Amino acid sequence: MRVLVASIVAVSVGISCGCRRAAPPPTPAAPPAASAAGSSATESVAGFPDYPGASRVAFSQRGPSEEYTRKVAARFITADPFPAVRTFYQNAVASGGWTVVKLEEEADEVSWRLVRGTVEAKVKVEAERPGRVSIQLERKER
Repeated sequence: MRVLVASIVAVSVGISCGCRRAAPPPTPAAPPAASAAGSSATESVAGFPDYPGASRVAFSQRGPSEEYTRKVAARFITADPFPAVRTFYQNAVASGGWTVVKLEEEADEVSWRLVRGTVEAKVKVEAERPGRVSIQLERKER
């Protein structure tokens, strides 16, 4: 009798273990939501896309203070040529609805001071040396 009960238990356990379905593969994460401008590019500083392939080397977020409610700044480095980086941010400024308050351009550097509503921003692109371009983005909300 013990042998019969043990056999039934063993068969039941074997069937229940063998009938389990494998867990379904995990569902991939949803892609990041697009920004208000309709771009899905990463933005360390709202309103300005991170330059593709650039390495972020600095980031800060502060506020509030007497001058602003929030300040966000980021710095990137890329090996891409200066003209390509300048054109990328020139297009970002133009398509982002910014008003250019001041534009400073030199052979190896360009910077924009910008406003949009109560937000002030600065974009600076500088060829530090051949093969190294620095990008500085700053946004202050009032």
